[in-house]
Amino acid sequence: MKKAVIAVVLSVLVVTGASCGGMNENPGETQHGTNTAPPTVQPGGAESGLDSKPADKDRIELEGTIGKDLQVHMSIRIKDGQVDGSYYYDRYQESIPLKGSIDANRMVTIKEYEPGGAVNGTFYGWYAPGVRLAGDWTNEKTKAGYPFKLRVLNRTDKNAVWSGEWYRLNSGRFDSGSLVVFNEDSGGFEFRLEAFSGANNGSIDGKAEIAGNRARFRDAETGASMSLVLDKGLITVEADEKINQYHAGAGVAFDGEYKKGERQPDTVLSLGMVETGEQEAEFKRLVGEDVDLFIDTAQRMVDEEDLDGYGARVKSYWVRGVGLSNQSIIMLLPGTRFCAAVIDPENDRVKVYTNADYIDKVPRTIEKWRENFKEYRVEFIRRL
Repeated sequence: MKKAVIAVVLSVLVVTGASCGGMNENPGETQHGTNTAPPTVQPGGAESGLDSKPADKDRIELEGTIGKDLQVHMSIRIKDGQVDGSYYYDRYQESIPLKGSIDANRMVTIKEYEPGGAVNGTFYGWYAPGVRLAGDWTNEKTKAGYPFKLRVLNRTDKNAVWSGEWYRLNSGRFDSGSLVVFNEDSGGFEFRLEAFSGANNGSIDGKAEIAGNRARFRDAETGASMSLVLDKGLITVEADEKINQYHAGAGVAFDGEYKKGERQPDTVLSLGMVETGEQEAEFKRLVGEDVDLFIDTAQRMVDEEDLDGYGARVKSYWVRGVGLSNQSIIMLLPGTRFCAAVIDPENDRVKVYTNADYIDKVPRTIEKWRENFKEYRVEFIRRL
């Protein structure tokens, strides 16, 4: 019985390489060369050392990541609904040709090609002019998908004070909000506003009219409206009831203060799952890559009772809308000792970790916690 796992960024979003056959394959090595000296991007033009094209004012330069941390640069030209260009991985020097299309809603489909002309992968995402291109990359052979996010370089008008990416302050990854503003002129701008609450989400696309440091959006079809105020480097969003009624899922709200830039990734320390940097380092050593499974549960928290008398502070975590697949519990023992458990839904199991030498079986506290998902097998892991 497989369950879906929530892993946001929120979103969004990826590859292990241009020739990715799986998460462990090194990008570029199979079909696109193995040189490690990355080319540089010339302003307004193509990549140095890759293409000898003259500077093209219509060419769009982008940089960003595919997957968690694969750095790439892309150079494309968009005209008459068609997209062409190339991209490269910063670790490698070989240019990968691209060709595709963009529709009226700015949804982009771009194919990448192997040297022999076969399609190797596809970028599918949404383009905000002058700001970003983001979505998912899919391997043509394996159909494995990875998120990508690329920001546009040097395309924003200096007078466009609203334009760019903004993230909501004082919100965790499962209650996050993001605002993308583009195509700004003296009268207004286009935008996309997204917000989340656990597995639920909402989004608004539209055009707002500017009046001084204020902007207003009104949905002609529903009458829903929203105000945006730009002051001291922050955009404050206030939406009326109809906005939430027509554009948001359960528990989702768009209101709040938004700051320009990108939200920093969550950690077990920033989420309050551990209390000190020393504890964080030891917890990551204990659970290894499964730290992401724990982070993916931290939307809601409940204090639990220590049924074992270990003197532990016990916290359980879950995500709204997918509680039976995204849950964890952490027993904070004295010092830097832990006993912690997390659901691994892809493998129908609960993984229990401890670094305490006096714990040699699953504690009663964790047995009580997992009563609602007894069907999962238990893997007990000691790393002293």
